[in-house]
Amino acid sequence: VTVEVRDVTDVILADLDAGQGGRERYQVIEDREKALIADCEKGEGYRCRVASYHGGLQYELIRQLEIRDVRLVYAPPESVGKYGGDIDNWMWPRHTGDFAFYRAYVGPDGKPADPDAENVPFLPAHHLEIAADGVDEGDFVMVVGYPGRTNRYRTAAEVESLFSWSYPTRKRLFEEWIGVVEEATSTRPDAALKYAPTLAGLNNASKNYGGMLEGFSRSDAVPRKQSLEAELQAWIEADPEREARYGAAFSHLAKLVDERQGLRERDLYYLYLARRSSLLSSARTLYRLSREREKPDAEREPGYQDRDLTRIRERLIRVDRSFDADVDRFVWRHLIGRYAAIPTEMHVGAFDEWFGIDGNSVDATYLDLKLGEMYAETGLDEQETRLAWMDATRVELEKSDDPFLRLA
Repeated sequence: VTVEVRDVTDVILADLDAGQGGRERYQVIEDREKALIADCEKGEGYRCRVASYHGGLQYELIRQLEIRDVRLVYAPPESVGKYGGDIDNWMWPRHTGDFAFYRAYVGPDGKPADPDAENVPFLPAHHLEIAADGVDEGDFVMVVGYPGRTNRYRTAAEVESLFSWSYPTRKRLFEEWIGVVEEATSTRPDAALKYAPTLAGLNNASKNYGGMLEGFSRSDAVPRKQSLEAELQAWIEADPEREARYGAAFSHLAKLVDERQGLRERDLYYLYLARRSSLLSSARTLYRLSREREKPDAEREPGYQDRDLTRIRERLIRVDRSFDADVDRFVWRHLIGRYAAIPTEMHVGAFDEWFGIDGNSVDATYLDLKLGEMYAETGLDEQETRLAWMDATRVELEKSDDPFLRLA
């Protein structure tokens, strides 16, 4: 429950040298964010974060009361909550009762507490009242939510890349992914239930990409972006002071965009797809945690500090909800094959060596044997084993003969 939002831009950006290198600047900002969060969380029961807006022009410290006892009160039947299914998703008008009611509970003293029969409903300082009389024509309507991100400030080159490569490629890959999961679970109702959220997410993203591509085809988004950039460049060049300060901005941005786009296949096919096995993700989390715990808490990467241990534990526990070894292996096999097909200069040598990938070719028989051995010999498919490794040192993990930990 958000209780405070405070602008901390001046604190984050104080005395930062515009000429500082990217990594140095990033580290200074990250350290300041961690210090603000640590101070904000001194009060018991609070979780804080620093949100960045407009590409780092503004920063806000968000303080939230972290309630640990949240109970489901009501959820409609699937015939109401998913009426229209994926066909109606992202369409207008859409008629679906996609909602649920939850009630938050706290201890008798009003403070966050673990689930307990003695807990009482949480009473916030402020709340909205529901009008029992319904609405009339012309009444004010407000949609409440936390938008995740916006691409409206992307350059023309970035927009063109999104719609010519990124969105079409992701849409095609997600459709493939959906087909592979459906094939792997077609005769396994138990596995199909576990992977229903995965399929829902993939279908949701795929349809979203398709809708954006359709809308883009009817728009003049790139020419409008190019026109705006030309106007801005002309405005900059019209004043010597602005010219001195911002004159090279677009050329620098263009260079950075080119560098990033040069890695887009590696980022998608290796960083995002080729490492999608649930067990490999768990192994990488455990190994990263062991390395970060060698540092003082304040120097660790965000997500691996002491404040994050409970969430890491919960994430490792949740693996079982959406994991089936046969399905995971079947899907991962397909994704590894897609990675192998990208230009070899984008490949990661250690990953190729592990799976016997030679250039763009994959020995299907060897890959099947390798994956079979990995899933047969690992202990990470057991929740107790995953949680036990949380306390291991880096040296202990590196000495492990678990194949997923060795690959991580």
